[in-house]
Amino acid sequence: MGCRSKSAVLAVMLSIVALAASSAQAASYEKLYGLLKDVKGWEAKKPEGMRMDMPGMKMIQATREYSNGKGNLNAMIMMGGAGSIGAYTQQTKMNYEDEDTKMSFKEIDGFKCHLLYDKKENSGVVTVIVKPDEEEPGIFVLSYEGVSDGDALKIAREFDWKKIADKLKNFE
Repeated sequence: MGCRSKSAVLAVMLSIVALAASSAQAASYEKLYGLLKDVKGWEAKKPEGMRMDMPGMKMIQATREYSNGKGNLNAMIMMGGAGSIGAYTQQTKMNYEDEDTKMSFKEIDGFKCHLLYDKKENSGVVTVIVKPDEEEPGIFVLSYEGVSDGDALKIAREFDWKKIADKLKNFE
């Protein structure tokens, strides 16, 4: 076998190994789907997810959309990557309110929560740090529109934050 054909065979073998490894890892976000439960009174779409690995950063995300004819929800579990931004926001503990916006920090059931509500749009975001890890933080986020901030928080609490935290602590 000539040098070129050995190189070609090696390249094909490496490509197959890389493809097999990436497809095995890519499906790992599906392990989070079971944590994105059905919400009573809301029609849920099929969960979606993604995983990204690159030098210095890993991110895993699973999302699920819900609607009920009056409002929309998007529940997301994220670990690593952009989760760092959400985790940082949680650390500020800032409370703020004006005629348009209400932003507050709360600790609920031992979890740090950041609540943001746009009064005029009747929309907002509930962010919960479920894995306060500096290198790979994990967050649960419920974004909503057409729902009051109080109802959105009640819905967010229907998701099992403890179970999400436990899953992310042992996540590969």
